[in-house]
Amino acid sequence: MPRWWALSALGVMLFVAACAHGNTSTARTATSTPPPTTGGSSTPVTAPTSKAPHVTPVPGTYSVYVDPTYGYSVQYPVSWFVTPGISSLESNVEFDEPITNVYDPNFPTHPVTLFFVRATTNYQESFVEQLLCGAATDTTVGPYPAVNVDTNGGDPVNGYSAPAFGRVFFAHGKAFEIWLQSSAKYFISTFFQIEQPLWNHILATFNPGPQVQPTAQC
Repeated sequence: MPRWWALSALGVMLFVAACAHGNTSTARTATSTPPPTTGGSSTPVTAPTSKAPHVTPVPGTYSVYVDPTYGYSVQYPVSWFVTPGISSLESNVEFDEPITNVYDPNFPTHPVTLFFVRATTNYQESFVEQLLCGAATDTTVGPYPAVNVDTNGGDPVNGYSAPAFGRVFFAHGKAFEIWLQSSAKYFISTFFQIEQPLWNHILATFNPGPQVQPTAQC
C-alpha cells in the first residue's frame, strides 16, 4: 500500500495549500501551450525528460493534462493545481483541489481531494511489481484490463487511511497507477458518493498515449 495513503487530514491539507500557493503560475502558464500529438508513434520512451507539462483548457469545467514524458492525457477540474514530478524511472503528476474553508459546515461532506497518476515503462518499479505483475484483473480502464485497488480506508490492524478510488493497469507498453483520494480518513461514506462522478470522468477521459516498448519486464 503506498505510503501517502496514510496521510492525515491536516498534513495533506497543508500540502495542498502549499501546492496552491506555489504552483498557480506554473499551471496557468502551461494553459497556453498546445498538447503534442499522441497518436501513431512507435518511438520507445527510454527515460523521463524535464519538459514542462502541457495543460490545455477545454469547454466547461475541465482542462486536459498531456504528460510530456509518456504522452498520456486526462481531463481534470479546471480549478485544480497541477504538480508534476519526475524521477529516473517514472513520471508522476498530482492534481490538487484548492483548499476549502475547514470551518464551513459543508466541509465534512466534501473534503479536499487529490488525483494522482504514476506512469513508467520499467515494470520492475515497486508499484508495478507489488500491485500489477501477475495480478488478476477484475475491472477495466477503457479497453484495458485493470486491477481495482479502491480502499475505504478501514484497516483495524495497520491503522486507518484516507478512502480512495484506485486502478493499476498496463496500456501501450506503460504501467499506470491512478488514484482519486480524500484528504482525510474521516469521510469514508461521503467520499465515494460525492466523488464518483469525477472518478468516472477521469477514467472515461484517460488516454494512455502512444505505444512504446517497455524498458524492463516484470
